[in-house]
Amino acid sequence: MLPSPSLLHQLYNGTLQSRLNFGKALHAQLSHRLMQDPTFAGTFATLLQAADTLGEYMAAMGMGRQCAACATNNPGGCCSREIAEETDALQMLMNLLAGVKIDISEGQGKACCFIGTEGCSFMFKPMFCLNYNCTRIIAQIGPARSELELLTGRLLGIQYEVEQLLLAGMK
Repeated sequence: MLPSPSLLHQLYNGTLQSRLNFGKALHAQLSHRLMQDPTFAGTFATLLQAADTLGEYMAAMGMGRQCAACATNNPGGCCSREIAEETDALQMLMNLLAGVKIDISEGQGKACCFIGTEGCSFMFKPMFCLNYNCTRIIAQIGPARSELELLTGRLLGIQYEVEQLLLAGMK
């Protein structure tokens, strides 16, 4: 059984602020029940570990700072407001479940409204943000790119599983 069109609209359409508000409402309504469900809690714990592993790897390469500096100096590039607008309520819900504080920074201009001085504030990022590496990053990381892609693929696979569990729990 598919989620209702109304639910799908609230998850994936509307303004960025409306999707954030819906993600926060879902968090308030579902977080306790989700974390009590053994299947969800186990899969989410695996997701947290995968995100931690990838985050440590990216931090060791200085990717967060590099992306933040680039977003500031090249507004409208990879970490742009347009890309931020692609964030859906499920990604926001997953970040809220992980304890990430989400605010939309309006003073960022054309840069992503979720990027700070150390990089993206999200633990679970949109697929584009994880799959795309600009030529500057590729040149900097060199052979470490294959490990980065492996860790990214693992995270995205588990993130998809969690999204499916969330959708199933909302029917």
